[in-house]
Amino acid sequence: MSEASLIDSSAKMPSASERQCVRATRLVVWGMVCPNCATRIHGCLAALAGVVEVQVEHNVGMAYVTYDVTLTTVSALIDAVRRAGSDGWHTYGATETDVPCSGLRRHTQRK
Repeated sequence: MSEASLIDSSAKMPSASERQCVRATRLVVWGMVCPNCATRIHGCLAALAGVVEVQVEHNVGMAYVTYDVTLTTVSALIDAVRRAGSDGWHTYGATETDVPCSGLRRHTQRK
């Protein structure tokens, strides 16, 4: 597993520049089969400069990403998902959904 996929994004605090011009997007991700896959993808997305917040849900094949548009792009996010599978065992891909995303999906209830 690459070092980027081991990043602890809970410790990543957005800089002042990252907070100025943020956009939320939703990526459809394929190739994830378990929570470890989601962790690999989460780490690679969180390692990108400009990414403020990430949630990856392997069971629905979605990644919710908030990022600074002046520091990164959707293409860079998709490339990060692809790179998360560069170990020779995993293959991941992603595309941006055309459904508007008003922000990250929040889990308010745990059952």
